[in-house]
Amino acid sequence: MPGLFCRVKMTAPKRYPMKRLAILSSAAAFLLAALPARALIDAALQMQLGNPSGATADTNNYHHYLIQRPVEALDYNATRGLPNWVSWNFTSADVSNAVARSPVYFTDTNLPPNFYRVTSADYAGSGWDRGHLCPSADRLNSRENNDMVFLMSNIMPQASSQNSGVWAQLEGDCRKIASTNNEMLIICGPSQFTGDTIASGRVAVPGHTWKIAVVVPLGSGSALDRIDYSTRVIAVTYSASP
Repeated sequence: MPGLFCRVKMTAPKRYPMKRLAILSSAAAFLLAALPARALIDAALQMQLGNPSGATADTNNYHHYLIQRPVEALDYNATRGLPNWVSWNFTSADVSNAVARSPVYFTDTNLPPNFYRVTSADYAGSGWDRGHLCPSADRLNSRENNDMVFLMSNIMPQASSQNSGVWAQLEGDCRKIASTNNEMLIICGPSQFTGDTIASGRVAVPGHTWKIAVVVPLGSGSALDRIDYSTRVIAVTYSASP
């Protein structure tokens, strides 16, 4: 016992190595925090919140046609000319501003040939904005990925006051939350249709738009593995009226 006590007594005063270890640990933590979060541009990751409408990739399913892209998943409604919902996942690495926002909108020629393919011109003079569901600023890590969210299948009619106002503010808030070491799982869409249309009846105008954002701390494994009773959920609905 005296020998053991003596060894403990001799090693305890060696504080300088422990101090250096603490400094190194702090430096490592700082460097890890400074690293960008892992980008989540992958078709397999965009529908982690599920498929709430049971959409399918059946080209005869005009009301709930499932599309899965690297940047988003969506349930497209060909009878309304817009999505029922769009789902996507992102971290701060996906909003890296590597490219500029696309200056043009694209007709989605990947839609089934039996679907009407909405054009940018269909919105011209309608009084409604071409409102993104998955926003441009969430997909600025490459030209290809940003162009994909400018496909007209990712667009819905929105009042300008909403599109560039409260809707844009919520999009910005989600990006700010992502910048504090969080992963964002988002789903949004139009609702409460009133019968108003544009493009000679080919595009329905929603009465409201809604969004749900699930805030998940960064970590290993699936985001779903990091969701618990303390997980923050943001759920909003807005009137789409001008």
